[in-house]
Amino acid sequence: MTKRQKHDWADYWIEEPWVLIHAAYNKRFVDALKSVIDPDERSYHDDLKIWRVRSTRLLEVIALLNSNFSIVRCLKQDSKISPYHAMLEGLPNDVIKKVYRVIVSSVHPDHGHDSKILTQVNVAWEAVKKQRAM
Repeated sequence: MTKRQKHDWADYWIEEPWVLIHAAYNKRFVDALKSVIDPDERSYHDDLKIWRVRSTRLLEVIALLNSNFSIVRCLKQDSKISPYHAMLEGLPNDVIKKVYRVIVSSVHPDHGHDSKILTQVNVAWEAVKKQRAM
């Protein structure tokens, strides 16, 4: 590993009802995680050096990891992966983009929704685009 890579990695795995994250310290990631994920849906375990986030926030977690680390690895998949993730995983890029547009139009603040929801959707979308090289 190069010096940059040594401090630019994150591993995550799913143990329902949690996504567990072990990563090199990254202040930008910690700040982003705290701003996107509510305190009642996340915790940090000092002894283990592991973040624990509710698995219902999996897409946001992946988006945050991909936007803050060069190396992101899923170490193991729990058989209880989110049905939303399972349903969308195999869709072609053009269909995923249409799904994203429908979601954005339905959660937009102009339609009375909290802007935080739109931010979460956009963070997840950026991760999807990066993962799929879109």
